[in-house]
Amino acid sequence: MEIRVIENRLRNKIRHDSFTAWHDYLPSFKNQGSLAMVYKELLWPGAKYQTKHSHEFTIVQCSFSGNKSLRNSYWEANVNSVNSVIHKLYPDKPIDSMNLEDTTPYFGYQFWFNSMSTDKDTANVSFEAENLNPGELKRIYEAKDEKNENFVSLKYGRLDKGENFEYKSRNIKSKIYIHVVSGGFEFSSNDGIIMLNNEDSVEISDIIDINLKFIKDSQILLSKITTFKISISDNNNQIFL
Repeated sequence: MEIRVIENRLRNKIRHDSFTAWHDYLPSFKNQGSLAMVYKELLWPGAKYQTKHSHEFTIVQCSFSGNKSLRNSYWEANVNSVNSVIHKLYPDKPIDSMNLEDTTPYFGYQFWFNSMSTDKDTANVSFEAENLNPGELKRIYEAKDEKNENFVSLKYGRLDKGENFEYKSRNIKSKIYIHVVSGGFEFSSNDGIIMLNNEDSVEISDIIDINLKFIKDSQILLSKITTFKISISDNNNQIFL
Protein backbone atom coordinates (compact mmCIF):
# COMPACT_ATOMS: atom_id res chain seq x y z
CA MET A 1 0.00 0.00 0.00
CA GLU A 2 1.36 3.40 -1.00
CA ILE A 3 0.27 6.55 0.84
CA ARG A 4 0.73 10.19 -0.13
CA VAL A 5 -0.53 12.84 2.29
CA ILE A 6 -1.29 16.32 0.94
CA GLU A 7 -1.46 18.78 3.80
CA ASN A 8 -3.55 21.88 3.40
CA ARG A 9 -0.53 24.18 3.74
CA LEU A 10 1.22 22.39 0.86
CA ARG A 11 -1.70 22.41 -1.57
CA ASN A 12 -1.05 24.22 -4.81
CA LYS A 13 -2.80 27.56 -4.99
CA ILE A 14 -3.78 28.77 -8.44
CA ARG A 15 -4.00 32.48 -9.07
CA HIS A 16 -5.97 34.06 -11.86
CA ASP A 17 -7.56 37.45 -12.49
CA SER A 18 -10.94 35.87 -11.96
CA PHE A 19 -10.51 33.46 -9.10
CA THR A 20 -8.28 31.68 -6.63
CA ALA A 21 -8.88 28.02 -5.94
CA TRP A 22 -7.40 24.74 -4.85
CA HIS A 23 -8.32 21.98 -7.25
CA ASP A 24 -7.91 18.29 -7.98
CA TYR A 25 -8.71 16.51 -11.21
CA LEU A 26 -10.41 13.18 -11.74
CA PRO A 27 -9.56 11.05 -14.79
CA SER A 28 -11.70 11.34 -17.88
CA PHE A 29 -12.57 8.85 -20.59
CA LYS A 30 -13.20 9.19 -24.30
CA ASN A 31 -16.20 11.37 -25.11
CA GLN A 32 -16.98 11.86 -21.43
CA GLY A 33 -14.99 14.99 -20.70
CA SER A 34 -13.32 15.59 -17.36
CA LEU A 35 -14.48 16.42 -13.88
CA ALA A 36 -12.64 18.60 -11.42
CA MET A 37 -13.56 19.60 -7.95
CA VAL A 38 -12.81 23.21 -7.14
CA TYR A 39 -13.07 23.95 -3.46
CA LYS A 40 -12.73 27.03 -1.31
CA GLU A 41 -13.14 29.13 -4.40
CA LEU A 42 -12.90 32.85 -3.77
CA LEU A 43 -14.58 35.50 -5.89
CA TRP A 44 -12.45 38.62 -5.67
CA PRO A 45 -14.39 41.89 -5.49
CA GLY A 46 -13.32 44.12 -8.35
CA ALA A 47 -11.88 41.29 -10.43
CA LYS A 48 -12.41 41.27 -14.18
CA TYR A 49 -14.76 38.62 -15.54
CA GLN A 50 -15.64 37.45 -19.01
CA THR A 51 -18.93 35.92 -20.03
CA LYS A 52 -19.38 33.30 -22.71
CA HIS A 53 -22.38 31.40 -23.97
CA SER A 54 -21.44 27.96 -25.24
CA HIS A 55 -23.32 24.72 -25.79
CA GLU A 56 -20.05 22.80 -25.67
CA PHE A 57 -19.87 22.80 -21.90
CA THR A 58 -21.94 21.09 -19.26
CA ILE A 59 -21.56 22.00 -15.63
CA VAL A 60 -22.05 19.71 -12.67
CA GLN A 61 -22.59 22.15 -9.82
CA CYS A 62 -22.71 21.04 -6.22
CA SER A 63 -22.19 23.36 -3.29
CA PHE A 64 -22.32 22.58 0.40
CA SER A 65 -23.96 25.94 0.99
CA GLY A 66 -26.47 27.68 -1.18
CA ASN A 67 -28.22 26.23 -4.21
CA LYS A 68 -27.25 22.80 -5.51
CA SER A 69 -28.10 22.11 -9.11
CA LEU A 70 -26.96 21.12 -12.57
CA ARG A 71 -26.94 23.94 -15.05
CA ASN A 72 -25.16 25.40 -18.01
CA SER A 73 -22.63 28.12 -17.32
CA TYR A 74 -21.65 31.45 -18.80
CA TRP A 75 -18.43 31.68 -16.85
CA GLU A 76 -15.03 31.16 -18.39
CA ALA A 77 -11.66 31.14 -16.65
CA ASN A 78 -8.19 29.82 -17.26
CA VAL A 79 -6.90 26.90 -15.19
CA ASN A 80 -3.39 25.60 -15.82
CA SER A 81 -3.43 27.21 -19.26
CA VAL A 82 -6.51 25.20 -20.29
CA ASN A 83 -9.76 27.00 -21.01
CA SER A 84 -12.33 25.82 -18.51
CA VAL A 85 -15.75 26.86 -17.38
CA ILE A 86 -16.80 27.53 -13.80
CA HIS A 87 -20.13 28.58 -12.38
CA LYS A 88 -20.83 31.02 -9.57
CA LEU A 89 -24.00 31.02 -7.50
CA TYR A 90 -25.81 34.19 -8.52
CA PRO A 91 -29.29 32.94 -9.40
CA ASP A 92 -30.93 36.36 -9.10
CA LYS A 93 -28.53 38.67 -10.93
CA PRO A 94 -26.73 38.20 -14.24
CA ILE A 95 -23.07 39.17 -14.21
CA ASP A 96 -23.68 42.19 -16.44
CA SER A 97 -25.80 43.88 -13.79
CA MET A 98 -23.56 43.17 -10.80
CA ASN A 99 -21.32 45.68 -9.12
CA LEU A 100 -18.32 43.49 -8.30
CA GLU A 101 -16.83 46.10 -6.01
CA ASP A 102 -19.72 45.46 -3.61
CA THR A 103 -19.66 41.68 -3.93
CA THR A 104 -18.93 39.63 -0.83
CA PRO A 105 -16.36 36.92 -1.59
CA TYR A 106 -18.05 33.58 -2.08
CA PHE A 107 -16.60 30.51 -0.37
CA GLY A 108 -17.99 27.14 -1.29
CA TYR A 109 -17.43 23.71 -2.73
CA GLN A 110 -18.03 23.18 -6.42
CA PHE A 111 -17.76 20.42 -8.97
CA TRP A 112 -17.54 21.33 -12.63
CA PHE A 113 -17.72 19.08 -15.64
CA ASN A 114 -15.95 20.14 -18.84
CA SER A 115 -17.73 18.16 -21.54
CA MET A 116 -15.73 17.26 -24.63
CA SER A 117 -18.70 15.75 -26.45
CA THR A 118 -22.18 16.70 -27.59
CA ASP A 119 -23.82 14.38 -25.08
CA LYS A 120 -26.88 15.64 -23.27
CA ASP A 121 -26.61 17.04 -19.78
CA THR A 122 -26.12 14.46 -17.08
CA ALA A 123 -28.78 13.87 -14.47
CA ASN A 124 -29.25 16.31 -11.65
CA VAL A 125 -26.71 15.66 -8.90
CA SER A 126 -28.10 18.04 -6.31
CA PHE A 127 -28.32 16.91 -2.72
CA GLU A 128 -28.63 18.30 0.78
CA ALA A 129 -25.44 17.36 2.62
CA GLU A 130 -26.96 18.08 5.99
CA ASN A 131 -29.65 15.43 5.40
CA LEU A 132 -27.19 12.56 5.01
CA ASN A 133 -27.12 9.98 7.77
CA PRO A 134 -23.81 9.29 9.53
CA GLY A 135 -21.81 6.75 7.55
CA GLU A 136 -23.80 7.37 4.38
CA LEU A 137 -22.00 8.02 1.10
CA LYS A 138 -23.65 10.04 -1.65
CA ARG A 139 -22.44 9.43 -5.19
CA ILE A 140 -21.82 12.73 -6.96
CA TYR A 141 -20.19 11.57 -10.18
CA GLU A 142 -19.12 8.37 -11.92
CA ALA A 143 -17.72 7.41 -15.31
CA LYS A 144 -16.28 4.39 -17.09
CA ASP A 145 -14.61 3.67 -20.40
CA GLU A 146 -16.29 1.88 -23.29
CA LYS A 147 -14.83 -1.52 -22.37
CA ASN A 148 -15.70 -1.25 -18.69
CA GLU A 149 -12.02 -1.65 -17.83
CA ASN A 150 -11.62 1.67 -16.03
CA PHE A 151 -13.94 3.22 -13.52
CA VAL A 152 -13.89 6.46 -11.53
CA SER A 153 -16.34 7.91 -9.04
CA LEU A 154 -16.63 10.73 -6.55
CA LYS A 155 -18.66 10.46 -3.32
CA TYR A 156 -19.48 12.69 -0.38
CA GLY A 157 -19.89 11.29 3.12
CA ARG A 158 -20.62 12.32 6.70
CA LEU A 159 -19.09 10.47 9.67
CA ASP A 160 -19.52 10.90 13.41
CA LYS A 161 -16.70 11.17 15.94
CA GLY A 162 -15.60 7.72 17.09
CA GLU A 163 -16.95 5.99 14.00
CA ASN A 164 -14.73 3.55 12.10
CA PHE A 165 -14.93 3.25 8.35
CA GLU A 166 -13.43 0.20 6.65
CA TYR A 167 -12.37 0.04 3.01
CA LYS A 168 -11.61 -3.28 1.34
CA SER A 169 -10.37 -3.68 -2.21
CA ARG A 170 -11.19 -6.52 -4.56
CA ASN A 171 -8.62 -5.14 -6.94
CA ILE A 172 -5.09 -4.14 -5.93
CA LYS A 173 -5.04 -1.66 -8.82
CA SER A 174 -7.53 0.52 -6.97
CA LYS A 175 -6.65 3.98 -5.75
CA ILE A 176 -8.64 6.25 -3.48
CA TYR A 177 -8.29 9.96 -2.83
CA ILE A 178 -9.86 11.33 0.36
CA HIS A 179 -10.25 15.04 1.06
CA VAL A 180 -11.29 16.19 4.53
CA VAL A 181 -13.96 18.85 4.09
CA SER A 182 -14.23 19.25 7.85
CA GLY A 183 -13.29 17.24 10.92
CA GLY A 184 -10.51 14.67 10.88
CA PHE A 185 -9.56 10.98 10.95
CA GLU A 186 -6.57 8.75 11.52
CA PHE A 187 -5.42 5.36 10.25
CA SER A 188 -2.49 2.99 10.65
CA SER A 189 0.22 2.49 8.03
CA ASN A 190 3.66 0.92 7.87
CA ASP A 191 5.03 4.29 8.95
CA GLY A 192 2.79 4.53 12.01
CA ILE A 193 -0.40 6.48 12.67
CA ILE A 194 -1.34 9.03 10.00
CA MET A 195 -3.71 11.83 11.02
CA LEU A 196 -5.60 14.20 8.72
CA ASN A 197 -7.55 17.33 9.65
CA ASN A 198 -9.52 20.10 7.94
CA GLU A 199 -8.62 20.58 4.26
CA ASP A 200 -5.97 17.82 4.31
CA SER A 201 -6.04 15.10 1.65
CA VAL A 202 -4.56 11.64 1.23
CA GLU A 203 -4.01 9.45 -1.83
CA ILE A 204 -3.80 5.70 -1.18
CA SER A 205 -2.70 3.25 -3.89
CA ASP A 206 -2.42 -0.55 -4.04
CA ILE A 207 -5.05 -0.95 -1.36
CA ILE A 208 -5.66 -4.25 0.39
CA ASP A 209 -7.75 -2.91 3.25
CA ILE A 210 -7.70 0.19 5.39
CA ASN A 211 -9.62 1.28 8.47
CA LEU A 212 -10.28 4.97 9.09
CA LYS A 213 -11.05 6.11 12.64
CA PHE A 214 -12.82 9.45 12.78
CA ILE A 215 -11.59 11.57 15.67
CA LYS A 216 -14.09 14.37 15.00
CA ASP A 217 -17.50 14.75 13.40
CA SER A 218 -16.41 14.87 9.77
CA GLN A 219 -17.36 15.44 6.16
CA ILE A 220 -15.25 13.89 3.41
CA LEU A 221 -14.97 13.69 -0.35
CA LEU A 222 -13.84 10.30 -1.63
CA SER A 223 -12.61 9.71 -5.18
CA LYS A 224 -12.20 6.11 -6.29
CA ILE A 225 -10.23 4.98 -9.35
CA THR A 226 -9.94 1.37 -10.57
CA THR A 227 -8.23 -0.07 -13.61
CA PHE A 228 -10.31 -3.23 -14.09
CA LYS A 229 -14.00 -3.93 -14.17
CA ILE A 230 -15.09 -4.88 -10.65
CA SER A 231 -18.33 -5.23 -8.75
CA ILE A 232 -18.95 -2.62 -6.11
CA SER A 233 -21.24 -3.03 -3.12
CA ASP A 234 -21.97 -0.89 -0.12
CA ASN A 235 -22.70 -2.98 2.96
CA ASN A 236 -23.32 -0.86 6.03
CA ASN A 237 -19.99 0.89 6.61
CA GLN A 238 -17.94 -1.49 4.47
CA ILE A 239 -17.09 -0.21 1.02
CA PHE A 240 -15.44 -2.49 -1.53
CA LEU A 241 -13.27 -0.55 -3.96
